[in-house]
Amino acid sequence: MMKTSLIIQELAITLIFAGAFFRPDRDAAAEENWKISDVKCVWNDGCHNAFTDLTEFKGNYFLSFRHATEHQPAGRGEIYVLSSPDLVNWKLAQTYQFSQEEDGRDMKFFKLSNRLGMMYTVTSSSGPRTFNNYVVFSDDGLTFSSPLKIENFNYYPWRNTFHDNKLYLSAYAPAKKGLSSCLFGTTDGMEFAKISEIAPNASHAGESAIIFIGKNCYAVTRDEGRPRKNAVLSIANDPYEKWVDCPLAMPVDCAAIFQFKDKIMLAARFWTKPNCSEMAVYSLDIPSKQLHKEAVLPSKGESGHCGVIVQGDKLYVSYYSAHVKPPASKVSKAFPTGIFLATLEFDRKD
Repeated sequence: MMKTSLIIQELAITLIFAGAFFRPDRDAAAEENWKISDVKCVWNDGCHNAFTDLTEFKGNYFLSFRHATEHQPAGRGEIYVLSSPDLVNWKLAQTYQFSQEEDGRDMKFFKLSNRLGMMYTVTSSSGPRTFNNYVVFSDDGLTFSSPLKIENFNYYPWRNTFHDNKLYLSAYAPAKKGLSSCLFGTTDGMEFAKISEIAPNASHAGESAIIFIGKNCYAVTRDEGRPRKNAVLSIANDPYEKWVDCPLAMPVDCAAIFQFKDKIMLAARFWTKPNCSEMAVYSLDIPSKQLHKEAVLPSKGESGHCGVIVQGDKLYVSYYSAHVKPPASKVSKAFPTGIFLATLEFDRKD
């Protein structure tokens, strides 16, 4: 019986890749354009500001990022949370600081049981890497709880999404032959059960961006093999224990995945050439496994780690970049990067 079930799952996934379940509701000849209507510099104090996430909760917006002296754990990152009533005026709402031997990074928001949660990782700033994961909660978006240490599964959390009364998390960890990216599930945000390994055929599976549509889960995974490898697209059916994957046409780093109308889209750093990357928004066509460029965000040097909010025909994308220099008086010893918020507007011309 179990064997028959797996065969049915594999057949369903094959049909998805073939396009049997994707029937766009718009005229294929329609011309579509994304216009970047605004890019705001939200924070640029001369430090290495990076690794953003963005969400809305009870009428307010929240933007998190790592505030540090450099990219690597030696930068001893602090966690900053900004809040805004309108995506224009931002204030510092919360900070989390750590010891000189610790580095905080990669904060990700989630919503569970009518509470706003934020998960983050604290690693060692020197010596062997360790992963200790924490969550904080807010009932009103105004005050946050003290950090709560969650189950130590020694994985590095990357992206999470809520689906069918459960919070799903993609996380990765060093393995004997490279990296391993896995899917976890939780109902309380504290205890996580491992469900499956994502992109098992990737040479070094790292960051996996995940999205659920119906009973299918789609993942775009960064392959951190060397030389730089193309990203991997994977699909699993409920209960998400077995994945079928194929390579995409280019490497994709630090991806956020989301749905806009009938499209699956990515905000990420895309490597269009071996030594050339751009911060951009792409759409992903599942049947053809093709990425289509929709808009390029202003960026330079080190950049990435997007957060995304979809509101009607607008996208709000947070990210970090070095394309705007901070005031000279504020530049730290580290390579400085700032936090930016881009507004993109969708314009369909039939």
